[in-house]
Amino acid sequence: MTSISRKLPQSNPSRLTALRVAHTKANANAVNAAVLRSPTFARLLAIYPLFKAGMDAILAFEIVMQQSTVDKNTAQSDCKIYTSHFLQTVMMAVERKEMNATVLAGYGLAVSNPKVPALVSEQDIVSAAENTVTGENARVALGGTPLPMPTLAQVQLRLTGFSNALTNQSDNDDHLDSLQEAVENMIEEADGVIRKIWDEIETVYNEETIESKRENARQWGVVYISDSKITISGIIVGSNAAGNVIIEGATILLVEAEKETTSAANGAFEIETGYSGAATLEVSAEGYRTKTVEIEIAGDVNVNLGELLLLPAPIITPA
Repeated sequence: MTSISRKLPQSNPSRLTALRVAHTKANANAVNAAVLRSPTFARLLAIYPLFKAGMDAILAFEIVMQQSTVDKNTAQSDCKIYTSHFLQTVMMAVERKEMNATVLAGYGLAVSNPKVPALVSEQDIVSAAENTVTGENARVALGGTPLPMPTLAQVQLRLTGFSNALTNQSDNDDHLDSLQEAVENMIEEADGVIRKIWDEIETVYNEETIESKRENARQWGVVYISDSKITISGIIVGSNAAGNVIIEGATILLVEAEKETTSAANGAFEIETGYSGAATLEVSAEGYRTKTVEIEIAGDVNVNLGELLLLPAPIITPA
């Protein structure tokens, strides 16, 4: 025998969905507003805009973080290239006997069999660039001729740019943490309001048939999960200049049931769920706009969505 139970939201996006649906329903008209007890309605009116603002702030700042990451990666690449080229110039000058090998130590290089240090991590690059600046300043201070290609000023400019980008990224990480913490601090109240609304809604429709009760409750955002599973399937494709291409590794999220999967090498995906009713699929992939698909899950009928086309995301260029 099929068992159906209520499932409270466990993630912040699903909490926001539950609050939004209830808020929209309660504010549709005076009759709907009267369905909820006055204290519950007041709590909903208070928490929903705050929770939504918090989630919106996180989403907006994640876009800022994307740009910050692009800028940091560009600055990192520039600093790495200029530092590496400068140190190679120093080593070639020593090899041509234009400089004494003893100067190598000032640049952080081995005097015997010198090599450009491994510039893998961010700290590797910063340390090598700082040693380069220190070594060249010391050599020139002793009467050495400044190296022209690249110049020390060019290396210093890239080091400063990279250091600033790292600081900016660290500051952004801290700010994102504070935005997420603000939302986390609202979870207890959000969960309490959602639970209270769902309890009251189920009580209001308690004398109706079980099917009618659940259908009315779903309109207020109540989520029911069945132990009888259906499958949602489809194929993820992306649009680009060459035409449509299969996307492997796209993320497909069934929001209400909080179930997630990724597309296979052939773009195909499947999500097995016991959720029933109106549902939202969010499909995302690197380089593409996130796509939202509204579906209806009824009874034990599988849902095949066919091809889901993702459009290219706006190109973010270094600032």
